[in-house]
Amino acid sequence: MKTAILLAVLFASAAFAKPQPGLPFLLMWPTARSTALAGAMTGLADDPDAAFFNPAGLAFQSGIGATASYADWLPGLYPGMEYAFAAGDVKLSERVCVGMSATWFHPGRIDIWWDEPPYYEGPPEVWRGALTCNVAVKLSKQVALGGTAKLIHSEMAPSWVWKGMPEVGVDEGGTGSAWACDVGALWKPSSHFSFGASVANLGPGISYPDRNWHDPSPTMLRLGGCWTPVSNRLVRVNVLPEFDKLLVGMFFDTADTKTVGQELQTELRDAWKSLGVEVTGLEFVTLRLG
Repeated sequence: MKTAILLAVLFASAAFAKPQPGLPFLLMWPTARSTALAGAMTGLADDPDAAFFNPAGLAFQSGIGATASYADWLPGLYPGMEYAFAAGDVKLSERVCVGMSATWFHPGRIDIWWDEPPYYEGPPEVWRGALTCNVAVKLSKQVALGGTAKLIHSEMAPSWVWKGMPEVGVDEGGTGSAWACDVGALWKPSSHFSFGASVANLGPGISYPDRNWHDPSPTMLRLGGCWTPVSNRLVRVNVLPEFDKLLVGMFFDTADTKTVGQELQTELRDAWKSLGVEVTGLEFVTLRLG
């Protein structure tokens, strides 16, 4: 009961927090497969990156699993930006699976030049990351629950950058740590259908003591399904609809001019809707579209 109350309080605090969350790197799809499927993985969750989308999916996996990825296309968005993700899990028994995952993000290279006198200071080296421990339990042949505990580290621009720009009004850099948790459920009523739900990044947010600054966690609700119309030795087809909603800033109306119905319409419009299709032939080649 205490756990349920804590999750309810964290859920409510996310929904009515200020509009802009912190730690957006925690929302980046971690692998090539999930990116190709437009993030529609919550209802499938059949490989180690279930630790990101829906930890309950780990309970239906077998043996030992591992995945690792590195995003080398991010410099196209901003010079020097990098992202890496790794996850692994092991089945302890028929019902219990445990695992770990790690995320590392480099926001990019920012060259600092001072005008008076003109000289080059160099880029500040900052990074963000998260380390998680994951547990999933199969309650029956059809239903599983999962949870994730997450430690987070985030560095903003260091103090020497701000001290060279007094007009900004910031005296110190910022380094902060935080914790968060994910919870998920997966239901497989038949071999052709599965449904998943998860809430990611439930937590009190992150504070940067040096700057007296606080950002809410990027709490995300995910609802997804998987329909497998064809599954045999030659071909397997997965159709994956997904509905994701960032809970931070919901119903945040500074002007207080919208009705409840208008606010709900706005929230539904701003939700992320995805559809992924995955076709695997001979258990060897897979084509994906999202």
